[in-house]
Amino acid sequence: MKNISILEISFSSKNQRFIERLKAALNSLKYTTISKNYSGIKDKTSLLRPLKINNIAKKQKGNEFYICLDRFDSADIYLANDGVQKIYKKLYKFWFLSFSNFIAGQIEKKCVQNATKIIANSNLTRFGLETVYNLDPNKLVTIYPGITPPIQIQKGRAKMRLCNELGLNMELPIILFVSDNFRIDGAREFIELLSRLETKVNALIIGSDKAVLKYRKIAQNLGVTVIFRPSQTIMNHYYEAADIFVLPSHYNSFSNQLLEALSYGCACFTTEQNGASEILGSEFIMKDASDQSIDEYINLLLTDHDLLLEISGQNSELAREFSVEKNLNEILKVIGESIH
Repeated sequence: MKNISILEISFSSKNQRFIERLKAALNSLKYTTISKNYSGIKDKTSLLRPLKINNIAKKQKGNEFYICLDRFDSADIYLANDGVQKIYKKLYKFWFLSFSNFIAGQIEKKCVQNATKIIANSNLTRFGLETVYNLDPNKLVTIYPGITPPIQIQKGRAKMRLCNELGLNMELPIILFVSDNFRIDGAREFIELLSRLETKVNALIIGSDKAVLKYRKIAQNLGVTVIFRPSQTIMNHYYEAADIFVLPSHYNSFSNQLLEALSYGCACFTTEQNGASEILGSEFIMKDASDQSIDEYINLLLTDHDLLLEISGQNSELAREFSVEKNLNEILKVIGESIH
């Protein structure tokens, strides 16, 4: 039986939790499983670092079976959670001036061509890879992310606590945006949406983005009051306190923020360019980041407490369909079919 290695480049607590669960599950099935993290690998130039990491992983492989959370051209199974590089880079006007974009594109191309199986976290990513690289559809499978839903939701208490913490008006609804990439996830469009609302709200933007001052200026110019907060280690109380979550993404393979917001009973809106839209009803989906067709419905929810409460209950139940256990079991099934 082959030894299994789970590979990642950048360390994240979220990845670590997933890796530990996957390792434990594979070990219980009598596989010998280890994880490899390449975040400590350096190079004289950061541009060549991805190539160096890729080559090190390839030399280390031997007879091991590679499950990769990032792009490695020696992957046996690739978990495509970051979307399609060729699509993503075109969101930047001068993407071709960055040599790193070409390197990332070449590694992704070899990764998806060489992998036995590709697990996409949305059909958006799945069909994007299939189309861009002309892949055999049978090589790809969609497995949606999973979360651990809250045991209890007390939105009123959470809202009171957050309003006291931030000095917000308890009488106003809370509308939330969460992202560390304001440009790609549509912070500007979120602020523009706020400027069109007919009802006063408490608006929060949570995330660490180098251009935060630019977005503060946009809000100021539009006469919109927004509370900006840096990324938080624990986000639960924000989601629990919020009434509405909006993410007008230009491109996002599947935003876990939306799934978290659903689990805490937020009414959630996003674009067709976000893979997470695939689990929402059509009335909550924008054609693109600039689509204003949802304005009327959001204005309705802000004034119709009973309707908002009904959607809150429906969304917390919907989120329970996407458990970490379901996600893990579906991934294990793909691994079992691919390794033999």
